Amino acid sequence: MSLVVPYLGRNNWKGKDLLMHRDLVQTNHLHRAVVCYGMKGENGKNQYLTSIEADQSGYTLDMVETEAMQNLLYLDQQEDADWVPVISESQGQKVTLLTKTGSDVTASNIIRPDILRDLQHYFEAPNVAIGVPNRNTIIACAKPTLMLDYMKRKYEESVSRGYEPVSDMVYLAKGGLLIGAAPFPGSEDLVDRGREDTQTVSLNKISNSTPLKKKARAKTLINMDKKKKVTFKSR
Repeated sequence: MSLVVPYLGRNNWKGKDLLMHRDLVQTNHLHRAVVCYGMKGENGKNQYLTSIEADQSGYTLDMVETEAMQNLLYLDQQEDADWVPVISESQGQKVTLLTKTGSDVTASNIIRPDILRDLQHYFEAPNVAIGVPNRNTIIACAKPTLMLDYMKRKYEESVSRGYEPVSDMVYLAKGGLLIGAAPFPGSEDLVDRGREDTQTVSLNKISNSTPLKKKARAKTLINMDKKKKVTFKSR
């Protein structure tokens, strides 16, 4: 396989069921994101790996994802886009977010444990909220409820900016792992009752009131000035 990478997509993405894919987290919410796999064709268009092609070639999901993750790291090293701090205002409060906008695999960094750990340590929080409104954008914040307005705006702007929409759910990361996903307020009832759900969480129950100790800050951050761009070292 050559430069197969993970792409994020919407749960209601047409043709999804023909592709080798998995849910980003185990939730039955209809706005959940899915992970599929593919590569750029000679014409510049994405070519996705189907379940039939994977079976015929003897590829398992774990095999494909391992290869795709290695290629994602390589492409991230080549990308010029940086993490940039953004001060946003929500509910009468100002909040610092980190956001990165780049290629159509930029949001796929949400499945990289090293990035999730670095984000958590950057915010010095027991967990970190992640948003992937479209394939080209990833957003992180220590205060999930205060990132909603910014993330929703980015989600709604996706199509007009030429980006593939992904999800308006808030994903929760801790220790390098995605541990849950919270529906956007007002959409809690949009669920598939016949599907197993083990990772849907409520925004009201997420609290980051207890900061990490200062010594826990990641040493992998190159630029720790929150007024400037933030660059994570590639592994």
